[in-house]
This record gives sequence, structure tokens and C-alpha cells, in this order.
Amino acid sequence: MGKYFSLTFYEKNRQEGELWLRTPNNLILPAQEALSKVFLKYKNVSSDLAEQDSSGRTFYQDLMDGTFFLRFDMIQDVLFVETPRGNIFDQIVVENNQILPRNQDNNFTTSLSSRRLTFPDYYFDENNKKIYIVSNKIEQYQNINGLKLGYIVEEFDMNTSILDVKNYFTVFFNFNIKDYYKLLPIVEPLKLSYNRFTKTFNISHICRGPKNEFGLVSINVLKDQDLSVNSINAFFPFQDTTDVDYESIIQKKLTINMDL
Repeated sequence: MGKYFSLTFYEKNRQEGELWLRTPNNLILPAQEALSKVFLKYKNVSSDLAEQDSSGRTFYQDLMDGTFFLRFDMIQDVLFVETPRGNIFDQIVVENNQILPRNQDNNFTTSLSSRRLTFPDYYFDENNKKIYIVSNKIEQYQNINGLKLGYIVEEFDMNTSILDVKNYFTVFFNFNIKDYYKLLPIVEPLKLSYNRFTKTFNISHICRGPKNEFGLVSINVLKDQDLSVNSINAFFPFQDTTDVDYESIIQKKLTINMDL
């Protein structure tokens, strides 16, 4: 326990663990047993990560091993499960004391596929019975003067049990500094919040520079306008403050090109 409490918030999210559930007939079983008929849907799916991983493990193997769970949530009758290789949002039903998938649709989202980041964030619209899901990915990062990021906004309709991509857009942040990112930058997963008065989602994440400088991206998306982007704000320090004076830093400009 001492080691766990000394970890950062991000490191705690990477800790894998066992999951036990109480079944409809009041038995307490490992998740891989209680949800075996739901997990079976994903027996034949694979991911880019499985191919890159020397272990060759698949998402289904993570589920059935029982010790690779990173996150688990129940949103009414929708199950969210995440392992190092991906995640699912899947609607369930109970029949004869067994937990079954509502349909056989493949709702698997692979982690790190095309540099897509894991840890999606989500918001439950209880009135309309919809779950809004956001995730991000690095589109371009090597030997360029900026950073191109992709953003995915999905909707899980609990009325129809359909998971659908509602908006995908890319943003290019031009730093005007040659080869600013020579290695994979630190782009953290998204956080999603909702303002019910303005009916606007805010999608935010941290993006650090090669010297671990703090950077922040904040994007507003309009819920009632097909989840279209309303505004983008970003803050990036271009150089370490010990290398140049403050005046020269604030005179540098950040340009944002948005490809919708």
C-alpha cells in the first residue's frame, strides 16, 4: 500500500488489478467468469498493440486473464471495461441469472492504434440516455515545426445500443521552431466536462514540450449543433525560461490550423 500511495495520479491509473463482481443470483465471481458471455464477443479482435507487444497478448486474453483491468464502470446497463490493450462500452441484459450482451456489435477500441491514446473520458447524459466519449491521438510528431493532434468524439446511444463517431478533427499547432519535437511528445489523455447552461462540452488535455514544459489545450464543442467545434484555446511555452528572457517568449506567436 505504501508504494501505491507514493505513485502519481497517472501512475495509479496504470496499475492493473483483479475485478470481482456480484452476479444476479448473488454469487461473487471473478469478472472473467461473471462476464464471460459478454467478453466472448471479443475473442477474435486484435490490436496494433498486440502486434507490437513481445508477449503477443490480445484484448480478449487481457479480459480472461482477470488481472489486467485498468478501469471498470457501470452506467445503468452499459458496461465500460479497459485493459492496457483497449476498452469497450457494451450494453448488457440479464436472462436466467446470466449477464449477456444486448447485441453482437463489436465496440472494441484499441489502445495506441495509429498512436491513439488510451484513457478515454466520458459523460453520461441521463435525460437522453447517451454517453459521450472523447479520446485523442498523435497524427504527426517527428521532425516538424509543430504538432498535429487528432480528436475523436463518439456517442453511445443507449436507446439503440449503437456506438458512433460523431466528430473527428485534427489540429496543427505551429511552434515556428524547427525540429521542436524530435521524439514522441508527452500528450496526455483528454478530460471531458459539460456546462448545462451553455450546452457546451469542454475537452482539455496537457501537452508537454521536449523539456517537460507545461502546455494546455482547451476545446469547446457544442452539444446541440452536431458536436461541432466552437473554439480552441492553447497555451504552449516555446522554450525553457532559463534559455531566453521573458520578453522574447511572450512575443512568439502560436498559430492554429484546424482541419474539420
